[in-house]
Amino acid sequence: EEQRRELMAEVSALQVLAPIPGCVIGRELDWLQGQFVTAGTDLLAIGGESRKSIVVPVPQRDIDFYLQQVGKPVRVRVLGGAKTIRNARLQRVDPRASERLPHLALAAPHGGPFPIKVTDEANDEEGRARFRLAEPHFQATILLPPESARHLHAGQLARVRLGRAGSIGRHAW
Repeated sequence: EEQRRELMAEVSALQVLAPIPGCVIGRELDWLQGQFVTAGTDLLAIGGESRKSIVVPVPQRDIDFYLQQVGKPVRVRVLGGAKTIRNARLQRVDPRASERLPHLALAAPHGGPFPIKVTDEANDEEGRARFRLAEPHFQATILLPPESARHLHAGQLARVRLGRAGSIGRHAW
């Protein structure tokens, strides 16, 4: 009973603080109420409408080209949108390849461009563990400029173009 009182006192003194202003992003947050979680467990994320990025799975054959483009401008075309975002930047490329699917929307059975394989693993909180990329990919992160990020929704699909812009004739030449 004494331990219970001590733990209840600790729980009542807990505070959740965010390092930046923004919106709470998380799945099934109501399920967490009253549940035990170990210290250091990520419960949610704080996201700002002006701080969004695009995650790009990069196949092994393209990794050298992507590494050379880090820090350079990237052209982004959001599917369903008429405007091209020209001032995005390739922020980083994760140096480790993985079969982990960044988002279910990228899987071919869900209308995405990437072939997947189905495993016998249990689903993670977003249902991704059962789906794996058919071949390992690296993960590139493209940072969107704040003015463009505000107009995009989380989870939208986009096409990314790296390298020089120009006409088809110039490219062929």
